[in-house]
Order: sequence, then structure tokens, then C-alpha cells
Amino acid sequence: MKQLFFYFSIIGLCSGCTHVVFDVPQPNDVKPLTMFPIEYRGVYHLPGEEMDSLVVSESTVTFIEHSTNELPVDGIDTMLHITLKDGLLYNAELMRSEGVPYQIDDSVIRYEYHDRHVIGISDTVVVKQTGKMLVVSSNFTDDDRNYWDVVLVDKPNPDEIRVSTIENLNPPGNESNSGNYNGELSYFEKFAPIETLSEDTYLFKPTPKQFRKLVKKKLFAKQQLYTRF
Repeated sequence: MKQLFFYFSIIGLCSGCTHVVFDVPQPNDVKPLTMFPIEYRGVYHLPGEEMDSLVVSESTVTFIEHSTNELPVDGIDTMLHITLKDGLLYNAELMRSEGVPYQIDDSVIRYEYHDRHVIGISDTVVVKQTGKMLVVSSNFTDDDRNYWDVVLVDKPNPDEIRVSTIENLNPPGNESNSGNYNGELSYFEKFAPIETLSEDTYLFKPTPKQFRKLVKKKLFAKQQLYTRF
């Protein structure tokens, strides 16, 4: 779900993980923003990952991700997704048309590249502000139904952006020790109605008051902190 401002979490979705979605952009009593507040704009990075950055402009967020990779020289001709041409390496699996420089060392091909992912405020990426916190909802469709992934964004101080997403929650009826879970889904049923969509996907349908209660009760407990350059 790189569509979301929060491709870093979803961001975070994995095989065997629960996926919590919402019925509408949250909270439902707040009008969407057309621009990111000025205090959020700037260039940020994850501490220790200075080559991976996050650029927040007036109405877009750009993720710049730096990656390195190695391939064996032997058998490179059999890799149909790899093309070496005019000193550049083209990898069809990277979903990019540009080639990147590469080096051959000790029978290994090494290359580095930057990927850019631009996400803009739109009808399918809705940003709302409640208090000092931004709530970002990203739309997707499954079986002709619309759902929304939701993350929270706030600023602990002027030079940081904190992104909070939903932890992997243990579904009702599952053995607590049968997965890498960080909480119980049943705990949050006390605060908002939940519909089971599949064995690992759950739909929350809170009122605005219930949504704020879910935030207060730390439904969004997984956090990443970005620091301004």
C-alpha cells in the first residue's frame, strides 16, 4: 500500500497479520484539508537512515527510498527481468524505466538506486486535522466495497514527524501465542463496532466520538519518528 502517505507502515501489512480498516475517512465530523499545515512541511529522514527521506510539500508527500542490491554474474543471462545495456542495469521488477550504474566485483554485480513515491491529497487520500494531530485516510476497493486505511501523524516537536499505525492485533478466538501479536482486537470492540471481513481483515465503523476514544486507548500504537534535515 504504497498509495498511502504511509507506505512505510502498510504499510507493514504482512502474511499472517491482521488488517484493520475503516468505513469512511476519519473522523467523520471533520472537513478534509486541501493542504498540509505549514508546520509539517519540510524534508525529514528516519534516524540512521539518512538516505531514505520524506518530503512534505503543500499538497504532496514524496518518499525517497535508497536501496542496494547484488546479483551473481553467473546466470545473469537467465534472469529475464535484468538487462545490462550501455553500462546501465535495468530491472523490470523495480517498476522503473531508468537504468542504474552497476559494478562487477568478485563475480557479483552490485548496484544502488533511489525510488521516489509521490502521494497527493485527493479524493482517495484524505487528510483531516483534529486538535494538533493529522488523520490520513487512504482509500481502496475490495469486492466492490470501499474501505479506508488510516494512520495518525503528529509533531512531538518542531523538528520531528511521528507516524502512528495500528499494531498487529490478535483476532478473537485465536490462541494468543499463535502469532506475533501486539494486542487483542477484542479489547477495542468495547469502544466501536467491528465487522469481520475475512479471517485477517476487520472493519471498524466508529462514530467520531468512538474514533477519538480508539485513539485515546492506543489503537494506533506502532510508531515511526522522522527527523527534519
